Amino acid sequence: MTGLSLSDLAGDVAAVIDGLGAGPAVLIGHAFGQRVARMLSAIRPDLCQAVIMLAAGGKVPVPERARNALLACFDETLPAAQHLEHVQYAFFAPGNDPTVWSDGWHRQVAEMQSAATTGLGRHEATTSPATSLDAWWAGGDARMLVVQGLQDTVAIPENGRRLKAEAGSRVELIEIVGAAHALLPECPDEVALHVLDFLKRLPK
Repeated sequence: MTGLSLSDLAGDVAAVIDGLGAGPAVLIGHAFGQRVARMLSAIRPDLCQAVIMLAAGGKVPVPERARNALLACFDETLPAAQHLEHVQYAFFAPGNDPTVWSDGWHRQVAEMQSAATTGLGRHEATTSPATSLDAWWAGGDARMLVVQGLQDTVAIPENGRRLKAEAGSRVELIEIVGAAHALLPECPDEVALHVLDFLKRLPK
């Protein structure tokens, strides 16, 4: 859990695909997971047919209030009600139920993920080799689907729009009203329909 780069994590996924003899694969990742998927597509294009990104951030800075709420989600000392308020703001659109994510928050995982992308951990022991944004942002040359919640306060929608503007027809962008960073519990059926439609249109 310490000293890991984004390339290390992508290498784990590559090992699974290689071990199964299953490539090239369609990679799908949510939030931090989409960074790992894009990194793998960049360093091992032979293993990647396409990349599907749910809540794709990384380039546009996270607003301060959202960043503070996100960090507070991993504060195990907060009272339950206060913790849930932070989960609501960081991950769920107004009116959506955050209680499905009231637990399961692991600070060690969050620190590993932060260190893998920035090279900076909370403690010296968690410092990792920094992974530059340029190394993974474009995701190699793979076809991409970006599914973005328009109320996402962490991976704000401008991220998907910038990727689309930079990569053109290689990227399909879907924006969903009434969803935020927790796309999967917020609108699972709608996400599934977009993903299945994209998969059906990939070359056989």
